[in-house]
Amino acid sequence: QFLHLQKALTEIEEQLSASRRSYNMTATQYNILCEKFPSNFIGKLGGFSPKILFKATVQEQKVPQVFE
Repeated sequence: QFLHLQKALTEIEEQLSASRRSYNMTATQYNILCEKFPSNFIGKLGGFSPKILFKATVQEQKVPQVFE
């Protein structure tokens, strides 16, 4: 049971990592559009602003150890 739990936690962290990469890629593309002509003028009129990229610390990326 404990090995199954550890494997599930590893899979969840892999999914979170993939989601972070996907968000950061999309946010980067959005930020480029916010700076590029002519979309930057339209974006400013609409109140759009650049997004902050998600950065997980090394500690946050580690799979939690349930039992040592």
